[in-house]
Amino acid sequence: MGWRRLWSACLATKRCRRRSMLFFVVGFLVGFVGPLAGVGGGVLFTPLALGLLGVDVNLARAGGLLVAMTTSSMAGSLYLWRGVANLRLVAYAGAAMSLGAFLGARLGLFLAGVEGGRRAVEMGLGVLLLLVVFVLLGRRVEWPPRRVDRLALRLGFVGE
Repeated sequence: MGWRRLWSACLATKRCRRRSMLFFVVGFLVGFVGPLAGVGGGVLFTPLALGLLGVDVNLARAGGLLVAMTTSSMAGSLYLWRGVANLRLVAYAGAAMSLGAFLGARLGLFLAGVEGGRRAVEMGLGVLLLLVVFVLLGRRVEWPPRRVDRLALRLGFVGE
């Protein structure tokens, strides 16, 4: 059965239409709030997909990664175009994040098959979301920064 047929069958039911609309609204809010908060959309999407939308944990994680990729690419290009992003910082962090992403995905797939692993992943995501909330609420960000530390100067992480 092709995807068009499945989509047509889905839209024929009221429950599916409501769920599709809820996904759209959540997606819009994540796409809007993520760049404002300076976080990838996956940080917001994954817990919302698990808690609010009731999506399977593996589907939520995979979807969260794809959401983060698309929202970060779109918002990051705008920040880069405006001269706010520092490419040297992105290169250093990106190299480390790529390795971490590979290892984290392997661990996540492993935990999905282990007894109690899904619950551990869900709890970890909940704790991560709470940490993100506390960090965002407890920290005042000033742009442009008033003071640059010595390490940032040595590594060249200072904007024009």
